[in-house]
Amino acid sequence: MSIIRPVMRMLCVLAATTAYMIPDTMVNAVSIHQTTTPTDQLAMLTKQRNDLENMHSNDANEISRLNQKVEELQRFRIVDLERTSMLTRRIEELERKRDDDVQAANNITPAKDEALYHNISGATPDGTTRKDEARSAYVSQSSPESRDSSSRIQYGRYRRVTRTGVSNDVVAFHVILTHTISDPSTNHPVIYDHVITNTGGASYNAYTGVFTCTQPGVHVFSWSIFEAGHHYIFTDLVRNNAVIGSAQTGQDTGFSIASSATVTVHLEGGDVVWVRVNGHGAGSDILPNLSMFTGFRL
Repeated sequence: MSIIRPVMRMLCVLAATTAYMIPDTMVNAVSIHQTTTPTDQLAMLTKQRNDLENMHSNDANEISRLNQKVEELQRFRIVDLERTSMLTRRIEELERKRDDDVQAANNITPAKDEALYHNISGATPDGTTRKDEARSAYVSQSSPESRDSSSRIQYGRYRRVTRTGVSNDVVAFHVILTHTISDPSTNHPVIYDHVITNTGGASYNAYTGVFTCTQPGVHVFSWSIFEAGHHYIFTDLVRNNAVIGSAQTGQDTGFSIASSATVTVHLEGGDVVWVRVNGHGAGSDILPNLSMFTGFRL
């Protein structure tokens, strides 16, 4: 009996030590497994499935957004390629025109600044006869009666006749759009790229679409926009970032239409004028050939 008691005491201590060494996770797992019902397990699995479906839906939305972004970038790339091709063709055309102008300039013989004198007496001022007129660049006139009354001069006087050309006071330009401007943004400049007329003191830049005033005075500007049917677009005529005229092109029909507007304005030297987009309907483009820009100084 005295032996059994110490043995029993040792067994109790050993059992207590073993229970203390069991991991908490095992105890928790056993506890959860024993306390979780099939209904609770089903609810937990259902919640996990819903979470996975939500994650999948979010991923699908993100993939769709990225695909749309890729398509948009591809459209921008196509537009950039078209513009690059157009600019390359324009540069080649300008280089050809420059070469032609250089060749034409080389073939031109400088004209002499000669003065033609009309002498009523029939003799030239240095005493030579009519046979020497061609060589001396003088023209005589036989009698005062043979002259027009509007140009009659006193006997023995001489009239100087000079060559005339285009006056530097003439300011006029006319340009045409030769390519389509697709879905332009607000404030996008309309660059009319084909120059028909740019004479005198006119200073229109076909690369920027901007006219720069070189001579102060009253100027008249007219611009037209060609638009496809069922579309519309608004444009402004701008002077130094201030709107001085507006126009609307387009109508709710199936026919393409071109409309124009005219503005008269006083400009100072250095003022700049151009046409820009103010707004448009979805899918509206500016079409070529009938879109034009004209200006001149009164």
